[in-house]
This record gives sequence, structure tokens and C-alpha cells, in this order.
Amino acid sequence: MEVITADAVKRLLPKRSEDGDKFAFGKVLCIAGSMGFTGAPYFASLAAQRSGCGLVRLVVPESIWAVEATKLNEVMVIGVEDDDDGRLSGRAFSKILDIANKSDAVLIGPGCGINRGVQGIVKGLLTSIHIPMVIDADGINVLCEDRDMLKFASCPIVLTPHSREFARLYGSRPKITDQLLKDFAIDYNVTLVYKSAETTITTPDNRIILNKAHANSGMAKGGSGDVLAGIIASFLAQGLNTTDASILGVYVHSRAGKCVRDKIGERGMLPSDVLNELPLTLKSL
Repeated sequence: MEVITADAVKRLLPKRSEDGDKFAFGKVLCIAGSMGFTGAPYFASLAAQRSGCGLVRLVVPESIWAVEATKLNEVMVIGVEDDDDGRLSGRAFSKILDIANKSDAVLIGPGCGINRGVQGIVKGLLTSIHIPMVIDADGINVLCEDRDMLKFASCPIVLTPHSREFARLYGSRPKITDQLLKDFAIDYNVTLVYKSAETTITTPDNRIILNKAHANSGMAKGGSGDVLAGIIASFLAQGLNTTDASILGVYVHSRAGKCVRDKIGERGMLPSDVLNELPLTLKSL
């Protein structure tokens, strides 16, 4: 087992050229949100930009476009066809695929809900794109119906489940062990970021990497996982592989959370506080 250290993380930070434009620092496509779930796309897309990404496109159902466009000044918000319940429609797939093909990394799942449209979009992207994809939240819930679709993926994948999501994905309530997480990553050829107080990353090449540095109950709030998913997607778009992007993302997220906790306490801290701390955390590395 490896343990993430500050020195190792510093070596992973993507290099930045002073004369680079926005396209030089990566393009993320974030597919998120549904009626009643407008926070998740905000957290995920802004986290991607706060982590150094040059351009973030956020695809949301048309019914919540105005909400997200009002919230987000720096992110490009794109509304696509949705169903009567305000969730993504399968009719939007061709437009989403076109945007994905102009991106360097994709994040799908936060706040999407589950319907046939979301299912079709997740499955279609898995077998149609070649850039890395982070699958989070309801994207993982789609996979719970048929996790073997991961074996036919054409793209590198990062999965970011918490314990309940992993149990649904696994198909039972297993006793979580490092060996079980490692076997899952190998069997399905994914980088698995298993979120807990001490997040564990397992990889298809038989690595187990533990983040022991910053356990923090203040992070146990809705929206924290969306922030983490956005950070990892950002580092993927900036050129890191799935393992290094996950290591760096997990560490930066937890360290930013620790800094917030030290300032205002764990009880009242919010995911938006962690978002705002990301620039200073990255500067300090």
C-alpha cells in the first residue's frame, strides 16, 4: 500500500506555461444536474475551473439552464433537451457527443437523476469517446444495472463512489477491504476512488493508494463529492493520467477541507467554502 504525501503531490502538479491560452490548460465537459438538483452542477463545474482548467463547458437540462447560467459567470452553460421531469433526454446525446469530442475530459453524473435518457447518455459515451471520463453519483447508479458495460469502454475511467454507491455497484453489501477494491479496479479496468474518511484509490495496474492526511467530518455534506469529481476531471483535462489525477485531486480536496475546518470549524463548513479555498491550497503546494 502507498500513502499519499505532500512531496509526491507536488511532483504531480501540471506545469503551466506563462504564454499559454485557455485551450492550453485543458477543456472539461461536465454533464450534470436536473430539476431540483441545481447545486451539483455548480459545485462540479466551478471546482474544475478552480483547479486550473482553462475552459469548462457545463451541459444541463434546458429546464435548469437559466438557474445555472445565473449562478456561473466563468463556466459555459449549455442547455440541452430534457424530459417532462427535468432530466436529460436521450435526444440530447448527439449534441453532447459533439461537445465531448471537443473536450479533453468528461465528468458525468452529479445531480443527473436516473431515467432512460441519462442511462443512454452514460452508455453511449462509454463506447464512443476516447478521452478520460469521471463517472460520479447518478452516473455510477446507471452502472449499477449493468456494471459489465465498463468492460466495453473505449475511454479511461475514474469512478468515485462512496460506500452506499459502491455497494449498489457491487451488487451486495460487501465487507470493504483493500483487496476487494483492488480486484474491482483490475476486473473492470477503472481507477476507483472509494470515498471515505481515508479515501482509497485502487488502479488497474494493481496499486492501492491511501489518503491518510486530512480526515474531516466537515466534508460529510452534500456537494463535497461533486467538488472532488470536478477537481479530478480538471487534472485529467490538464494532461494527467487517471491515477495521478485521482491522487492529486483527492489530496487537494482534503487539504482544502482541512484549511477550511481550521478556520471556521467542521460543523458549519460548506462545500462552497472548500471551493473558495482551492486556489490557496494549490498555491501552497
